[in-house]
Amino acid sequence: MKLKKDSLIKVTHQLLFVRLAIKIAFFNEMKNDTFKAIEYYKQAYLSLLDIRIYDTNIFEIKTISGMINYKLCQLYFEIKHPIDAIDQFRKHIDIFRIKIGSPELAFEHSAWLSTQFCLMGEIFENAINKAYLTAVQTQHPGFYFHSAANHAIQRRNNRVDYNQKLIFKEWNVENPSPIENLNSLEFYGQRPWRQGQQGMEILDSQKEREGIACLQELETKENLTVKI
Repeated sequence: MKLKKDSLIKVTHQLLFVRLAIKIAFFNEMKNDTFKAIEYYKQAYLSLLDIRIYDTNIFEIKTISGMINYKLCQLYFEIKHPIDAIDQFRKHIDIFRIKIGSPELAFEHSAWLSTQFCLMGEIFENAINKAYLTAVQTQHPGFYFHSAANHAIQRRNNRVDYNQKLIFKEWNVENPSPIENLNSLEFYGQRPWRQGQQGMEILDSQKEREGIACLQELETKENLTVKI
């Protein structure tokens, strides 16, 4: 894998750079070479940040960035570098906090932020339970759980706003549904109605609107009280 990675040109193979760096990181993690794993997860994360963000790929980039950030924070805690974990998380949130994407799917961004804070709280709490560190008043897993709850509330508020102007009320989506394969995608974070598309252009505007309509309708069926 490393030889294949070295043969790539970063400018023209950005996505492969990220993918291979993650694979090498995971391989080193399985070998219990934590420091090498961190090195390649960081490389994957930085390569991901080099990719230009459009509305068509922002959800995919945020999804993958969240996964890599989780691994970095987890491994930093394992090697008892909590400051590095906290610093990584803060930078991660600072980078993506304002990258909302389509206003019609703003609830996804609130859900994503809520998940990021919740996972960080769980990693932090687990590190304390394993005696990797001790919580202090200024740094405590409760802070992250509280922030996760606030973003979950914002997600619920987004849904209330949509009730007045839901797109799906205006569309009679024909079968098969654009989100029929939502839970069986080949790549994380891609839209089921345009899998594999990497360009910034929306190739089928009607299918795009129908897909957004279905995601909005699906959101209204979420039981958010369980997640707060």
